[in-house]
Amino acid sequence: MRLHCESLFPKIHFYLIAIGIVAVAGGAGDFSRTVTEQLAGSGKHTKALFSKIRLKQGDSPVPGAELLVIDYSDADAIAATLDAKAVDTVISALGPGGEEGQLKLIAGAKKALHTSRFIPSEYAAYTPPDAQENEFTAEVLRAVDALRESGLQYTRFAIGIFMDYFGTPNTPSHLSPFVWGVDIAKHHAAIPGSGNEILSMTYSKDVARFIERLIEDGNWPEYSIISGSDTSFNQILALAQEYIGKYRHEDFSVTHDTKEKLEKNEATLLDDSSYGGMDPRVMMSVIGLQLIEGGLELPSEGRLNDHYPEFKPMTIAELIARAWKKG
Repeated sequence: MRLHCESLFPKIHFYLIAIGIVAVAGGAGDFSRTVTEQLAGSGKHTKALFSKIRLKQGDSPVPGAELLVIDYSDADAIAATLDAKAVDTVISALGPGGEEGQLKLIAGAKKALHTSRFIPSEYAAYTPPDAQENEFTAEVLRAVDALRESGLQYTRFAIGIFMDYFGTPNTPSHLSPFVWGVDIAKHHAAIPGSGNEILSMTYSKDVARFIERLIEDGNWPEYSIISGSDTSFNQILALAQEYIGKYRHEDFSVTHDTKEKLEKNEATLLDDSSYGGMDPRVMMSVIGLQLIEGGLELPSEGRLNDHYPEFKPMTIAELIARAWKKG
């Protein structure tokens, strides 16, 4: 399950940025913009953005990044553009609905003479090599199959879920709001299972920092695992209650969804908005079951946190304190 990024294929954008030259697909919005800003802001890279369409009114380009318009249905055209800019590394940050565009992007990168590395759009829970294909893993697994056949060097970022959602709207973030488990702003909680199940999460800006660091490194593992916190909904709720109770003197209403309820796709909704066109109740039920079954806790071995100890990602306690300490 991926919870990030642009949800509609026609809105995909693509920035270029270099150590070689790095291209970011989707670079004008959501998580892709976060990555582009990190790379462009460091001053280490040549910048550009690829887009299927020109930026719509209201979108602002990332300073220092060139906007290029490409056809995501034409692998040959993609390859030609990559070669024209001598792109070394492609970072895909395409959300749900971008599967065909990403597969063409991989095909174009394979054909390009200068392109040797590719980061697919995953940025979610750990999907093991032997994972079964279903409606939520299909896009990820097809992209991985294409990358294995391409000969490109690649790495799959496993970051848990984005921590940003628990600071909305007070945490700086380009991610669209997504309410699950605990709605701190409205003081409601609908928790899957007991609330003690572990889930890993990482702040989007920290993921972008790790991506940049890995680009500078020649050795890419198959999985790039990052976690800002391995926590639980009971711990998140306790942190939220501490700040909400201290500054607003209000209590949370709390319900728990059992495994049996979630298996019937009867998750309690805190927000009825859809994500990527998926039925919200079905989606929340599937994610809740994944949490209960241990699927949202990242492996502890081989994390980039240990490989790059100089990076100290934000914890959920720090994020909630910064976002909610003023009420």
